[in-house]
Amino acid sequence: MRAAIYARYSTDLQSPTSIEDQVTACRRAAERHGYTVLEDQIYFDSAVSGSRDDRAGLNTLMEAANNGAFDVLLVDDLSRLSRNQIKALTIFSKFQFMGLAILSVSDNIDTSDERSFLPVATKSMFNHMMLYDIRDKTLRGQKGRKERGYFVGEGTFGYKSFPVGKIYVDRKGQQRPEGYDMQINPQEAAVVRCVFEEYADGVSLTRIIKRLNQDGTPTRKGNVGKWATNPVFGMVRNEKYIGKWVWNRRGCRREPITGKVRTYEKPQSEWVVIMREDLRIIPQGLWERVQKRIEENRRVWPGGKGRRGFQGQKGNAKAIYPQELLSSAMVCGVCGGTIAKVSGKDRGYFGCLNAARRSCGNRALVRKTIAERIILGAVYEKISDAEALNYLFRRVETLAVKELAKSPETILRKEAEHTDEKRKVDNLLKFIMEGKAGHLKSVADSLGLCEKNVDRLEAELEALRMSDKHRFKAPPKEWILERVTDFKGILEQKTERAALLLRKLLGKIRLDPVTSLKGRPFYHATSTLDALVLVEHKTQEPGPPVKGSPGSTTFRWWALQDLNL
Repeated sequence: MRAAIYARYSTDLQSPTSIEDQVTACRRAAERHGYTVLEDQIYFDSAVSGSRDDRAGLNTLMEAANNGAFDVLLVDDLSRLSRNQIKALTIFSKFQFMGLAILSVSDNIDTSDERSFLPVATKSMFNHMMLYDIRDKTLRGQKGRKERGYFVGEGTFGYKSFPVGKIYVDRKGQQRPEGYDMQINPQEAAVVRCVFEEYADGVSLTRIIKRLNQDGTPTRKGNVGKWATNPVFGMVRNEKYIGKWVWNRRGCRREPITGKVRTYEKPQSEWVVIMREDLRIIPQGLWERVQKRIEENRRVWPGGKGRRGFQGQKGNAKAIYPQELLSSAMVCGVCGGTIAKVSGKDRGYFGCLNAARRSCGNRALVRKTIAERIILGAVYEKISDAEALNYLFRRVETLAVKELAKSPETILRKEAEHTDEKRKVDNLLKFIMEGKAGHLKSVADSLGLCEKNVDRLEAELEALRMSDKHRFKAPPKEWILERVTDFKGILEQKTERAALLLRKLLGKIRLDPVTSLKGRPFYHATSTLDALVLVEHKTQEPGPPVKGSPGSTTFRWWALQDLNL
């Protein structure tokens, strides 16, 4: 009979020679039974769990079995085929249907005997229970390390782990630490802060991802140009960046038929929550701004928590991702609806969206270029006042001087704390060198804490000395005027961020349609900044546009009237 062999071991912690040992045991069994082992029918999977279905070696074996490449399959024991009871019995049933036998060497099971179903089912059940036993023991060991203050498989972009505690030798003769602690990775932390700040300022995730890839920013695995939506969206929701580390929050279950792994959230009573302020990367204020924007974005799209399909009211996407400087910034004074572009392309016309839907009587339009010129011009007039800006900078300089006046006193206090912590480190080192450390772990923990305090105080002292040395100075008027000259151009460089900033500055701009004494329609625009007037008048009745005149494809054609503001 033609024989095939299958071997497998589970993890990298096991010896790779386990494959060779299993194949050797199967060869010996083949000799005893008079089987001929086909050298091209030896299959194996290295470092792959027996509960997984996506095993290259096993899948190739099953394909060969379907093609009739062998008559009997030899395995060291049935758990090599699968530790999942349903999967193991499925393989057993398939082989019986194809007229092929399975010989399990260690279990002494030969499925060519029709009475082998009971031992196969019993052994498969024990192998399946072994999965739960392995899982429970692994989780118990991880909980033990967490209770001792170590981190367990919690690597995150922005942090790096380092070994702590005693060193021991594992079964393979390699040195391993008792556990791992976490510290901030300065280069990655700078990327995290930049992503949070951009997202809070209104930049979309798509643009953030594009910038990260264009800048060649490496991912956590060191890949360049591989940033995608899921990791970045997960980043802006990750509580680890505010020092909150939650372990054992989620578990995994494998679907019995498809073998796909599904995550689920465990009861909150099983969570292990640790607050580490020293591992905070994102300030609380910035974190809250980002979470608020995430919640606003969720309202834009249909579905979401507590909804199905298009159930419930969805928000305005342009309110979250503005494509123009005045997108969703203006409202109709008649119906309160949104004033937006209702006709034309680049130089289109703003009008009431409800009027376009025939539910509002406000049919007045204003050209986009005029609206932007007048509204942005009023803003520019306010911020381009060199005297006002100069006064502002002088006030900031005065406040900075007043605040930094406390700097020498703070530096002296920090220097005293630094000296005290260094003395503690020296005393602990002397204590250890003299052999007086009875409980070495507690002394080592105290030493590590003191060293961290020394490093923190040194960083704070350096920052205080730098701030004391480089005090804020108000820039000259010429510098101020140079940077506010191209106001509109600067805003258009980053439209989304500028549009959101304008909304905060102006609030909702209310456009009330007004008719002048000459019967010419215009808008009276009111905002928290000032009152603005947008004036246009009708040039002709509806019909084809006159050559040389501005055209509109939706309502009427309008021309610019002289503005007297």
